[in-house]
Order: sequence, then C-alpha cells, then structure tokens
Amino acid sequence: MSTRTNDDDGLQLDPSTSRAVARGIGEKLKQTIGFSAPFPDRLQHLLNELQAREAHEPPADDKPR
Repeated sequence: MSTRTNDDDGLQLDPSTSRAVARGIGEKLKQTIGFSAPFPDRLQHLLNELQAREAHEPPADDKPR
C-alpha cells in the first residue's frame, strides 16, 4: 500500500484515507456554501440561454421524425 507523507508533521495517509478526507471536506463546503451562492456570470448566461431555447422547442417526444 502506498502512503503519502506530509513533510511538516510526518502524517502518513493511504490513498483511500486521502479520498475520504477530500470527500469530507467537499461535503462540508457544500453545507457551508449551500445553494445561495450565485453562479458565475458566464454560467448563468449559458443557463438562461438554454432555458430560452428549451421554452421555444417542442418536447423531444413531439418532434417530427
């Protein structure tokens, strides 16, 4: 099993522990940031454009073939 060593304190983490720590940090960030954080301007523009296109297109089942 491979381990990583943090030179500052000698802490060794195997890959599965490292992934678990990263997942835990990611979950905590999601809880902290939540859904109230605004999208970046470019992403919001693209989402608005997609929504407008979908509003003007018939659903996929209704399209002629």
